[in-house]
Amino acid sequence: GGGPGGQTAGVPGRGVVPGLVRGGAVPGGHTSGNCDLQVADMPATWGDAQLGTIFAAFGRIVTASLANGAGMVKFDNEKSAAEAVSSMNGLVLEGRRIKVELKRAGRPGMPY
Repeated sequence: GGGPGGQTAGVPGRGVVPGLVRGGAVPGGHTSGNCDLQVADMPATWGDAQLGTIFAAFGRIVTASLANGAGMVKFDNEKSAAEAVSSMNGLVLEGRRIKVELKRAGRPGMPY
């Protein structure tokens, strides 16, 4: 007789590290944990509030700012940011085709 009597080494749901990226690389990119978007070619009449409104459909926005047709949107998670890029890049707003991309960091002077 006698059972295995095993003990569990960890307790599920405990010791979660904030900001931990699970699964490694983000599909479709080499960036990990990037929640910041760069937005270009927006209608000149638009402001921060309108920018935030159109991107809010993809998730919780930390900050959104827009000036002279160029702006920045920061989400609270990278999944929302990636979905926003794939859905919004190339969208035509008031006759202007907007450009939305993940903000690149640590690669100065890299042309596209």
